[in-house]
Amino acid sequence: MKALPARLDTRCLAAIHVFAVGRAPRLERLLPAHGREGDPLLATGEGFLGAGLSAHFGSLPASLVVVSDREAVAIVPTGASAGPFTLSRHGVRSNPLAFGGPGDDGPRLVLRVDPHDGAAGVFRDAPVVLRLSHPAGVEAGREPVEVLDDRGPVPGATFVSPDGLILVWRGLRPLRHEAVHFVATRDLRDREGRPFAPHLSRFLPCGVGREDLVP
Repeated sequence: MKALPARLDTRCLAAIHVFAVGRAPRLERLLPAHGREGDPLLATGEGFLGAGLSAHFGSLPASLVVVSDREAVAIVPTGASAGPFTLSRHGVRSNPLAFGGPGDDGPRLVLRVDPHDGAAGVFRDAPVVLRLSHPAGVEAGREPVEVLDDRGPVPGATFVSPDGLILVWRGLRPLRHEAVHFVATRDLRDREGRPFAPHLSRFLPCGVGREDLVP
């Protein structure tokens, strides 16, 4: 192995440092700029490759996976709140980007309903299944889903999946043959009390139930 020359200018020393430990990181964007504990956020910029890169939300260290020299994924740590997001290497921090804390992660919506809107020939004993964008917070004694026909509300009960993303309504009697039925949400809210957008759809039952097909 050859020895380095005794005199090296500043640019050479900087180049050797970059080769050995990587460039000082520089941040451009944090996508999205908000998130909750455990959410992955994409950081873009440059100088991410190299040993010793770490991420911080404020003063809290965070798990970091470097994808390329220009992209890395940081996981929002427990207790993170609004403040600066930075990368650092060997004690040298990048420029900060604004992290907005939990923030608002989009509208609360019913993504899909089965039977779908306008469905015809639905079994008289079919359940109504709603798939949600966010976990629902359903209070005991309150029915978040209502099914109605031309005579008014159909007696039934709503069940919630453990993750809160699926609601299943089951009627306490068969649905009326060839009567249009409407599915509506009633003050449906997520687990933090934020309301879902109102949902209204309709379907038409037939005169046969699934049990009628069992020999």
